[in-house]
Amino acid sequence: MNDVTTTLDSDAGFPEARRELGTKRSLLKGLLRKLTNYRVAAAATLGVVLGTLLLLLEAHTEGAVSRFVGELGATVLSVGLIVLVYELWLRRSIVAEFLGAAGLEADLAATGIREVREWGSIDWGAFFDECRGDIEIVVSYGRTWSATNAERVIQAAARNRSRVTITVLDPEAPGVLLDFYGETYGTNADGLRGRIRDVLDTWSAAANRSAEAGHLVAIRIEGLTRHTPYTFYRVGDSMWVIFSPRQPGRVGDDIPSILCRKVARGGPGLYDWVANDLEACRRKGYARVLWEAGQ
Repeated sequence: MNDVTTTLDSDAGFPEARRELGTKRSLLKGLLRKLTNYRVAAAATLGVVLGTLLLLLEAHTEGAVSRFVGELGATVLSVGLIVLVYELWLRRSIVAEFLGAAGLEADLAATGIREVREWGSIDWGAFFDECRGDIEIVVSYGRTWSATNAERVIQAAARNRSRVTITVLDPEAPGVLLDFYGETYGTNADGLRGRIRDVLDTWSAAANRSAEAGHLVAIRIEGLTRHTPYTFYRVGDSMWVIFSPRQPGRVGDDIPSILCRKVARGGPGLYDWVANDLEACRRKGYARVLWEAGQ
């Protein structure tokens, strides 16, 4: 992975079923956290209601029973109100105050970072459906990811009249670069070239099917002859940036992935740095067109 897709999605070492299982597991964890928060809020609301009823009941009882019911009602009502206030306001306020005191809120805003999550939990369907703008994907080869998502990407581009740019390793890149990536991904230079050609076939076939259906998409596939320390998936001003492990062999769905947006006035934003870095490679002649259509 200059490409998480190659490290994660290579058919040889990381079956699609395992990746889907990781995605479902991460989504389930998020759902369970939300359910826990809802249960706490519901229990607090119930406590407020029960405490109020006990206080009302106090007026209809006498003696020790009245005192017991009154004290119990006041306790239950107090606890319910405290928990409810904490859930609805105080917890978020504490987080905001902490970020502000540590200077992190402004720093995060300056970098354009919006979210950090595990690779396996990214909802690619939502990302390509909800974001608007030209689409750019930079990977080492990303064979399985492309096989899974090429149709979705082409359909989104056709729907939004967007251009698509796919950047992969140039199969004619210097041998030392292909050997480096080949070793990382458990193959050799020739094997890596074959995987890259598979990806070219996948994207060209998806674009041709769209054109045959009457939806012409402007698509360009580039070959890069330089190492880049990232993989990214961009739609308009939104981008997922993925860390690039360099350990030999396969890695799991837990690679940190960062969702960022273009910083309004430029600056040190992650989106801007990654996009500018790749553009500098193009200006220096380190990228060439391998295939294009609909231009």
